[in-house]
Amino acid sequence: IIDMTKSTMTKSEMAKYLVEIFQLKFPQNDDVFSDISNHKYRSAITILAQLGVVAGRNGKFYPDIETHRADGIIMIANSLLAKERKALVINEFYHLNTINDVTYFATYAPHLEYLLEHEI
Repeated sequence: IIDMTKSTMTKSEMAKYLVEIFQLKFPQNDDVFSDISNHKYRSAITILAQLGVVAGRNGKFYPDIETHRADGIIMIANSLLAKERKALVINEFYHLNTINDVTYFATYAPHLEYLLEHEI
């Protein structure tokens, strides 16, 4: 499903892949962000927003900026949680210490711990 010929991915491309991979759906398809009304991945972005997988800033999603590691980790974890209809709950950080360049204070640390717990 994922185009592996590219070395980077935009937030909107990531949204498209996550909706396809996790087969996410939402009954309404109203625009949530002001900067996606004519975007080719508008539907995928809207589904993720309505499921609580992604959030924007100032009413915008900024669909064509590059996805950074933190964005990807949060989006993947939140998509998996949405698919399973669960909330993110981390009681202890058992796996995070296996990664050298992430501290417990990173905003995406709970999401990364969740993915590591699930061997993703």
